[in-house]
Amino acid sequence: MKISAEITALNNQSIRMTTKVAEIANEDDSSLLFKAKEHLPQEMIDWINTWWKQSLQHCGFDNVQSVFFDKRIMDIVINGQNKFDFGKGYRAYLNTLNALGVLLYLKEYGKYSPPMLILDSPILSLKEREQNEELVSSPMRAGLFNELKSNQDQLQIIVVENEIPPIDYTNVNIIEFTKSKDYGRYGFLMDIVN
Repeated sequence: MKISAEITALNNQSIRMTTKVAEIANEDDSSLLFKAKEHLPQEMIDWINTWWKQSLQHCGFDNVQSVFFDKRIMDIVINGQNKFDFGKGYRAYLNTLNALGVLLYLKEYGKYSPPMLILDSPILSLKEREQNEELVSSPMRAGLFNELKSNQDQLQIIVVENEIPPIDYTNVNIIEFTKSKDYGRYGFLMDIVN
């Protein structure tokens, strides 16, 4: 009888808790959603605007007239065009700079800052001409790698790329994967060969 009473009490408690969870789940969640646009300080937008303009100029981005962060789309606008008006290669290029900019901002002003940026083929798609897409200039590719190199004292930057542009790689650790036992490094895992 004692165990039966305890089971009944636990079942009643379970019903009450399930009802409470259902009430919370059905509440108007609009007040619970985090709205980033409402918490984005103007100082951050000003920093982003300045950094983007300087960064694109350092990279030799073609014909930069104006650059600003559009809070409505939460993305950068270059010469009146948002990022999605550009081709895939340009978007990858801009996303690379965006990731670098966010990490540099967090390093300078954030409480927590990731110490590393890992990029996979930021210029690979820039080599291949797509339908109706302009081919990105070699100086822009070199400019991106120079920009990454110039910020290597701020954070560790790891780039995986098939062909790197010819720039001065002094003080940069380059590991070449050759799939050869005699030259470079065979593969990602040490001492593992096919």
